[in-house]
Order: sequence, then C-alpha cells, then structure tokens
Amino acid sequence: EYKHLKDVCSAFANYHVDSLRDIARMDRDFLCMKETTRSLLSFNWKQRIENLKQFSQANYLMLLRIIGDYSYMFEFKSYGQTVYIEPLPVEFKNVSKLRHTLRLFVREWAKEGQEERENCHFRMLRELRKYYDPYGKRKNSSNSDESSNSDNSNNTSNSNDKQRDCKESEKSRESELKKGKKPLYKVLVPGAGLGRLVFELCRHGFSAQGNEFSYFMLLSSNFILNNTSCKEEFSIYPYIHNFNNLYQEKDAFREVKIPDVDLLEELRKGLTEERPPVSVEEKLEAVVSERNSNDESIKPERNKEYCNDNDDNNGKSNNNSNSNNVNIYVHINNNSCNSNSNNTNINIDKSKVESTNNSNTNTTGNNSNNELPKKTGAKRKSSRTTRKVSGEMSMVAGEFTEVYQKHHNHFEAVLTSYFIDTAHNIINYMEIIHRILKPGGVWINFGPLLYHYSEMHEETSIELPWEEVKSLILKLGFELLKEELHEASYCCDPKSSDEG
Repeated sequence: EYKHLKDVCSAFANYHVDSLRDIARMDRDFLCMKETTRSLLSFNWKQRIENLKQFSQANYLMLLRIIGDYSYMFEFKSYGQTVYIEPLPVEFKNVSKLRHTLRLFVREWAKEGQEERENCHFRMLRELRKYYDPYGKRKNSSNSDESSNSDNSNNTSNSNDKQRDCKESEKSRESELKKGKKPLYKVLVPGAGLGRLVFELCRHGFSAQGNEFSYFMLLSSNFILNNTSCKEEFSIYPYIHNFNNLYQEKDAFREVKIPDVDLLEELRKGLTEERPPVSVEEKLEAVVSERNSNDESIKPERNKEYCNDNDDNNGKSNNNSNSNNVNIYVHINNNSCNSNSNNTNINIDKSKVESTNNSNTNTTGNNSNNELPKKTGAKRKSSRTTRKVSGEMSMVAGEFTEVYQKHHNHFEAVLTSYFIDTAHNIINYMEIIHRILKPGGVWINFGPLLYHYSEMHEETSIELPWEEVKSLILKLGFELLKEELHEASYCCDPKSSDEG
C-alpha cells in the first residue's frame, strides 16, 4: 500500500519532468521540418513551446501543494540554492491518470464544468429530493413519481410493505429528534471522484459519505475540500497536453480557476430555501397528531409535502456525447438488520453547522383555536418561510465491495454516477447496493455501460447489456420506478471540434 501511494505521489512530483519531455519532443519535431515548410506556418510555434513550459510549471506548483504532506517519501538534492527531488520512475499509465485528474478538476470544481454537473449531479439531486426532504419526513414515492405502476394486487401488496417499512424508519427518526439529536438522511456516493456530489449533498442537508479507491482522486479531493480558503484560489491549465481537434491555438492554453465556490462559506451558511406558508389544514393535522400520538388509527393522512423541484430540463448536453441512463430504484426489503460494521473514515471536518428553523411565519394569523380566518375585502399577501439546512460529509478510502461488504440497512439512498461500469462483476455491485440500503431506500444511477476492464485481458470483466442489467435489478428485489435516456458528456472540452 505504501509503495502504491508513493507511485501515485511520484506521478505528481514528476509532472513537470514528464511534461518537459513531451515539450522537447514537440520542439524536436518542429525543428525537423524544412525551413521552407516551417515558414508556411501562420502561428508562432516557438511561442507554443514557451507557453507550454510556462503553464506546465504553473500546473506543477499546484500539484505539489496536493502532495505537500507526503514530501517525506522523497529524497532531495541541492545544487547551489536550488533543491531538486530525486529522479522518479513513473509509469505512463500514472502520467495519463494525473493529466485526466486535471481535466476532472474542471468537471467538478470549475465554472466551465457547470453544464456537465447540471446534466448529471444536479439531475440526480432533483430526483433524490422527490423522495427525501432534509426538512422533514420522507416523501411518498407513489406521489412523487407518476411512472410507478400499482394496477395489480402484487404491486399493491409491495407498496403496503414498503410504506410500513418507511413508517418504521420515520418513527426511529422522530424518536431521535425528540431526544435532541439531529438525524440526517444518509446518502452514499461510491466512486466519489473529487467529491463535488458529496459536497452538494451535504450543502442540501444530507449526511453524505463518499467512497473512492483511486489515490489520484483521494489526494485531490482532500486538497480541494480541506485546503482551499476562497473562491477561484488556484489556476490550472488542463488542456495543454492535447492539441487534437482544436479550433484555435489559444484554446489549449485556457486558464481555469478552481474552486468555483467558497466551500467554507457555502457550508457555513447552509442551503436557504423558500418554504410554502403553513396551511390551516397542516396546523389542524399537527394538533390532532399531537393529541393522538399513541393512536395511529385516527391520524389524518399527511398532505403531500412541498418540494421545489425543477423539471429535468436544466441540463444541456453535447451533440456527440455518449448516451446514459438515469435509473431510479426503490429498495424493498422487509428484513430488518442493523449494521455493526465499522470502517475507518477520512472525516472532512468542513463545518459543524447547526440548522436554523424560522418556521413561525404563516398566513393564518394568530389563531390559537385553529379556526379558519374570516374573509376580508383586502387581498392577503402570500408569505413564505425560509429555513437553513446543513448536512455532514465524510470520505471513506477503499474498494467499494470490500469496504461495504458487511454493511446492512445503513443508507437511505445510494447515488452512483459513472460508477457501476467500473466493476469487475456488476452483479456484485448491485447486490451490495441492495444490502446497504434501508427498507424503502432509493438507488439513483446515472452513467453508461462502458466497462472499465473490457480491454484488459488479464482482468476479470463481466460485460452485460442494459436489458440484462435491468432484469437482474428486478430479480435482486428492486422496484424500477423510472428509466430515462439522456445525452451526456464526461470531462469533455467544449472548445474541441470533436465534442460538439
């Protein structure tokens, strides 16, 4: 494990040397051209070489910050007043992964990646909010998704079982609230990458846990989440390693500033949202519920809760991108089992923000007897309440199937983004997701089936078509509530001619 971590850190530390090697090759190739041929070029190729040296140095200085805590792994040599790291052998695959990580910073933590995040992360968040409201009780999935089918008696029976399990979960949640605790809906994000989806879930009031196996991702996410102090603090140049399909020479040297938000400030202030005014019916319901808390049979049916969801039209897509499925599954499992497994968490102590509740404002006036207000000639203004909601987040390092093998009924939701096709055997992933979800829990998936190990002949790779995957999902005990097809892009360069 130490050797592997050092190999990854070596790729960071050796970035400038590897870049200079490529720059020297490019310089050599231009010099090999005939003088008469080079004179035909309208752009200044020597300036390209100088720009590459300058901007690779800028990338290098930022990457050194990421591995600053691991400098003890390397030997240093001094020549005069200059200190050098010992020569490091770095495999090409690690060089490639590091350059991909630079592109991933754009997708997750730059304003240039907003379009991709809208189409993926925020689409998943909107779907999650249809089922779980950080402000209060779990929402009724049958009301929030019109595609659920309950025409036959089997579906009705399953629906009743699911609602019963959900009520038991909510009773536990309300019990914790009465004890003064602050229970949050737990959401797992396997393959968390650089942590943006985990951060957004936390900002939206969930207890989010990210899981990541790659040290490239873990080191980079730790840096961005724990070591940035303001918005657009660092500049990177992620496109300097690719000159294919460019419209203009300057496109390769675009500056990208990260992060696009002030993380501490965002978590400190929480997420403030408008809430609808408290209706008379809701007040009456609350009174009746309080008086008859021990008699479930006479409790009125809870009104459908308000959710400020936008339709799935906010995300734009690139024309030449891969198609991806958004699949939402509700976990139906009547077996109750508590998780006693403990894993070492890499806690991200960004903020211990306490949520504030300003829910006293309403449009019914001070009517202590809960009577309907008298009509008047004046038009009553529609007031709204605002609340702040804050969550928690943590990161767990390790391979998904190993870390969560012994977890049972632990999370309310699992969000997988560009993840399930990274499995050696996708069935193992689905079995674990089914097991770690609580009764009535939700699995939301977004991503393709571009199996990661399909071209690695020495690795096991079970490659199944979507129809077979969907069949297995149902056999494992999930209920398929929604299936959609969307065009999406992943770490794409909008300035590239082959990406729309």
